[in-house]
Amino acid sequence: MGKPTTEELVMLAQQLRDIPHSGKGAFVARHATNLQVTPKTLYGWLRDVMQGDRKPRSDNGTSALTLVEARLISALLRESRKQTGKQLGKVGLAVDMLRSNGAIRAESLDRATGALRPLSISAIERALRGYRLHPDQLDRPAPAQALRSPHPNYLWQVDASLCVLYYLPRNRGLAVMDSSVYYHNKPGNLARVENDRVWRYAVTDHASGTVYVEYVYGGESGENLSSIIINAMQYRGRNDPFHGVPHMIMLDPGSANTGALFKNLCATLGIQVQINAVHNPRAKGQVEGMHNIIERDFESRLKLAPVKDLDELNQRGWQWMRHFNSIQVHRRHGQSRYAAWMRISASQLIKAPSVEVCRSLTHEKPESRVVNGYMQISWRSGLYDVGHVPGLNVGDRIDVARNPWKADSLRVITTDAEGRLVFHEADLLRRDDYGFVENAATVGQEYKRHAASPAETAQQVLDKLAMDADSVAELEGRRKAKAVPFGGRIDPHKPLVDASPELPDWMEKRGQESALSVPDIRLRPCTLVEAAKILRADLGENWLPEYYTELQARYPDGGVPQEDIDQLKQHFRNPPQLQRPTLRIVGGA
Repeated sequence: MGKPTTEELVMLAQQLRDIPHSGKGAFVARHATNLQVTPKTLYGWLRDVMQGDRKPRSDNGTSALTLVEARLISALLRESRKQTGKQLGKVGLAVDMLRSNGAIRAESLDRATGALRPLSISAIERALRGYRLHPDQLDRPAPAQALRSPHPNYLWQVDASLCVLYYLPRNRGLAVMDSSVYYHNKPGNLARVENDRVWRYAVTDHASGTVYVEYVYGGESGENLSSIIINAMQYRGRNDPFHGVPHMIMLDPGSANTGALFKNLCATLGIQVQINAVHNPRAKGQVEGMHNIIERDFESRLKLAPVKDLDELNQRGWQWMRHFNSIQVHRRHGQSRYAAWMRISASQLIKAPSVEVCRSLTHEKPESRVVNGYMQISWRSGLYDVGHVPGLNVGDRIDVARNPWKADSLRVITTDAEGRLVFHEADLLRRDDYGFVENAATVGQEYKRHAASPAETAQQVLDKLAMDADSVAELEGRRKAKAVPFGGRIDPHKPLVDASPELPDWMEKRGQESALSVPDIRLRPCTLVEAAKILRADLGENWLPEYYTELQARYPDGGVPQEDIDQLKQHFRNPPQLQRPTLRIVGGA
């Protein structure tokens, strides 16, 4: 019999509630027999529709395990997986380790006896889930951000995968790798066929879902990767329209994917390379999923129709690829992959150079050049104009590469604010019969100037800031008036003044007298007339003729030492009282 309806279960539950406790078991057993289920199953059905009368415990939803202890347990489980690749067998093992080392207690209080009891492992696991720290919860993948491409050939995803089921011995054709013979516990057997193992490269167009597949020997290498991209970019006919140079290529990190050959090819063709973060396969989930489709839909056929060599394997693979891209409808856009790719516009489809030219580009590393004073760079005996490239200053060093589509043009490689490569064309400057650059300004007839460079723009902003000016005219006016920068608000000596009180006082060091003798310099003495002129100029109206008589008396030899001049000035400013003769009235009383 099937499960009873909800109404029937509710009626049974009501009857069970009214039956005395001693008769509940017999009641459930009888009805379970009628329904041909076990009593346990019937109890489960009844529990789903019954609402218990008992109140929930006051501590429902809480745990005696603290958050700190829960984090320690979870951290130990997580670290064991990081270091060994395998998690500790059970939560109980981690709890035992931490308890033994005194890191956690994980106890609960028995309110009846007051005793502390260790928490059971099941209680600890429930607490971990309550804190959302259980390994099962932490191992869930992080949310992924959806990606979109605006048009076909905007983004290609590239990935290589080892064909674990097949290898191609050079003399016997395709062979199936027996899992009982070729596996990791028998590395010797794997080593014998390593050079014969086949690698599959898959290239997908993100917008349309179109896939290009090719098989190679030699594993992941820069040469194989470059060859696959070059082949995928070529036009292969009307039955395989997918081709052109992509705007961006997304792939995993690795020496082959970041090597010189592939980087040179992308830099010259103007392809941005997006390297995914380590352990982030979802970033290019489209091409990862395509590997599964190829294994399931194409490689499974090879057991029934063996191939003799790599060329035949690729021919069969391309046949399947064209059929898949033409017939299979993509769920996202509701069209076949080729039909969706054909919506690309002429401006979005960049035709690739020939295979020979592309292969030569893999060996052409971008070269570094310095921008001269005319906003030009030299490259292979020619001058190229880079004045239109934004963000360049005179003296900047930039990377340039050959333009495979235009013989007299270069590709200037710069980076934007987000660190992505930006490619600009720089044309060769032609010269006239006298060796002048043809687009140079003719003297007396025209005036040309480059757009303000970032350095010039920054200089003007800084000058306005320093002079408190809002316009160029105001700036020039303040400069002409010799205004003090920053309105005099900046005292250049303030750091010295502020630091003076904190400077230490140094005790004078004991030393020795210098053996250098000081020369005895004697000045020419002044004549009495010269000395009198000097003193008269200093005293002015206070000069008396008697002062000259006193000089004659002091210096009878007629020479006055220059060292005495200051002393004489002081003497004559405050002369002693002269002894004049006393006048008497003749005949007076």
